Amino acid sequence: MIKVFLFDFGGVIAEEGFKNGLYVIAKRNFIDQEDFYQRAKELIYQTGYVEGKTKELDYFNELKKLYNLSDTLEEFRETILSKFEIRDYIIEWVMKLREKGFKTGILSDQTNWLYEINERNTFFIFFDYIFNSYRLNKTKRDPSVFSDVINNLKVNADEVVFIDDDPENVKRAKSFGIRVIQYVDYDDFVKRIRFFSGINSL
Repeated sequence: MIKVFLFDFGGVIAEEGFKNGLYVIAKRNFIDQEDFYQRAKELIYQTGYVEGKTKELDYFNELKKLYNLSDTLEEFRETILSKFEIRDYIIEWVMKLREKGFKTGILSDQTNWLYEINERNTFFIFFDYIFNSYRLNKTKRDPSVFSDVINNLKVNADEVVFIDDDPENVKRAKSFGIRVIQYVDYDDFVKRIRFFSGINSL
């Protein structure tokens, strides 16, 4: 029996603000957008920023060394934060799941930015649990994060549904026996979450 639904943040609960913001930054700095995004994404892991092991300024300085960005730190972060637009239709589903007695949570590879985005949009109130790499000191690239979360929830793996747009994260979660939904688009998401929740309409 399903007890908990865990949602990824960027790309599921919200638009992929990290990617979209980096594309904007790359464009105004006359940098190839996809190259900049891929390098910046890897660097956020390599520096340990996403695991809370270094600070935002350290990450930004490393990125600035690579690309000689014209942005200030404030311009850089504001561009990224502003692109994390909360998807109301996901929040509606989260609310319905809780009404039906399910627990809901966030499992995200995010930095301190997640808490700042919440201050602007107040979406934490819809979730029973917040699992964020910045405070876990561990990301979803480390498979053990899934066993840690299951232990914290005090449920069996097959009582959890995890929704993420990253196929590698989905694969790792599935290897622990967690039920998974890879977020591709809204219609597919609705079909799959109805299957797991038994909720046929909002």
